[in-house]
Amino acid sequence: MAVKQVQMKGIAAAPGLALGRVLRFEPGRLQAPADRIPQEQVEREVEALSRARDGARRELAELTEQVSRDLGEAHAAIFRAHDLILGDPLFQEGVEKRIRQGRANAALAVSESVRDFLKAFRGVEDPYLRERAADVEDVAQRLLRHILGREARGLDGAEPGSVVVAQELSPSDCVRLSPHVAALATTGGGPTGHTAIVARALKIPAVVGLEGLMDLVRDGDPVMVDGSAGLVTLHPEAPALSRFRVEKRKLTREARELRSLRALPAQTPDGKTIELGANVEFPNEMP
Repeated sequence: MAVKQVQMKGIAAAPGLALGRVLRFEPGRLQAPADRIPQEQVEREVEALSRARDGARRELAELTEQVSRDLGEAHAAIFRAHDLILGDPLFQEGVEKRIRQGRANAALAVSESVRDFLKAFRGVEDPYLRERAADVEDVAQRLLRHILGREARGLDGAEPGSVVVAQELSPSDCVRLSPHVAALATTGGGPTGHTAIVARALKIPAVVGLEGLMDLVRDGDPVMVDGSAGLVTLHPEAPALSRFRVEKRKLTREARELRSLRALPAQTPDGKTIELGANVEFPNEMP
């Protein structure tokens, strides 16, 4: 029995059209053990925290260098900020205090400390500041991964034509997208979040704010993404596919026409020269 077409409206995050197959991305949030520790284990947990923090900062340094080289300094600054959080004396003191006085294990101490940070961020009205909670969460997950000895799961192995569907993508997920990713669709996030910013820079169509999307898709489902209109179509039927192909050809033709003009002098019909400028963050933003 044929599966019916379903269309969802979200927030247009990055323009463009894509047709591909769903790749569900569910890395899962690491959960800290709830155990409290005896006094004689306190120093061992403090040392475990210190080793994990050092490992996380080394990893961040490597990632920052890679991002600066591949995507530009503006995105590398995201991870420099993550390193500042890890190196913040108040953050360190708060976590250690929970170990020494609250008898929390190192992972639990991190989780409890970050919970307070997230509560503060998510309580603000400004949507840009509210979405910075994703940075704090990303730092916490990196640190927990080092404490618990877990491997990172990324999207660098995505198959060609993959449309990544996720609850949300962390800053670390966003900068490690495979070049094979055709589009992004997330249930959370907004137009000022990292998913939208990176997708626009890399010219990957993206729609965010698609509540309930994860409940409707399975790996391999055919999906169509219109990042300009904020639409995601699951199991597109023949009429929708036909419209997609027409619009795709139109966009390709328009892009080709614009490229044919880029070497011409920027002049008005009466001969006045106009200086054109652009705010370009990544080299691959150039047409």
